[in-house]
Amino acid sequence: MRRYETAVGHYRSALALMRETGFRSGEAGVLTNLGNTFRRMGRLPESIDCQERSLETCRAIGDRAGEGIALANLGELYRDAGLLADSVTAQEQALAMFHQWGERRLEGSVLDGLARTYLALGDSEQALAYGSQALVCRRGSGDRSGEAETLDCLGDIQLRGGRPESAGAYWRQALVIAEELGAPAAEEIRARLASL
Repeated sequence: MRRYETAVGHYRSALALMRETGFRSGEAGVLTNLGNTFRRMGRLPESIDCQERSLETCRAIGDRAGEGIALANLGELYRDAGLLADSVTAQEQALAMFHQWGERRLEGSVLDGLARTYLALGDSEQALAYGSQALVCRRGSGDRSGEAETLDCLGDIQLRGGRPESAGAYWRQALVIAEELGAPAAEEIRARLASL
C-alpha cells in the first residue's frame, strides 16, 4: 500500500507540472494513471473522479484515443460502483470507437466488460452474446491473457445460467491458458473447478 501512496504523490506532482505547463494531453494521461492507482487502492470515488476528468480533458483537446481509454476505464469503474446503466453507456461508446479504429484487442476487452456488466444486471443472454464476441476478438488479436479472462467470464455466465458442465468446460480452457502464462488467476480458476 505504501508504494501506491508514493505513486499517488508522484502523479499529483506530475499533474501540477502538466497543468503549469499547459500540457493538456499529459494532464489527461496522468489523470488516467492516477485513477488506475486509486482503483488498485480500492478508492473508487477518487478513481472515478480522475477518469471523468481525464475524459473531459481528452474531449476538450480532441484526443479520441484518450477518450476511448477513459470511457473503457469508466465503464469498469461504474460497474464496480454498481452504476450499471452508466457502465453500459460508457462501454458502448468506447466499443464503437475501438471497433471503428480496428483496435481488436481493446474491442475484446470492452466486450468482456459489457458481458460482465450484463451478468451483473442479471441478463445472462446479453452477457453470453457479448462474451462470445469478446472471445472472437481476443483470439483474433492474439490476446492470450484476455482470452483466459473471457473464458473465465463465460464460465461464470454458464454457471449463473444453471449450466455447470458448460461452466467447467470454459474454466478448463481458461486454466490451460492461465497456467501457460503463469497467471495468478490460475488458482482462482482451479478453486472454481473444484467447487463444481
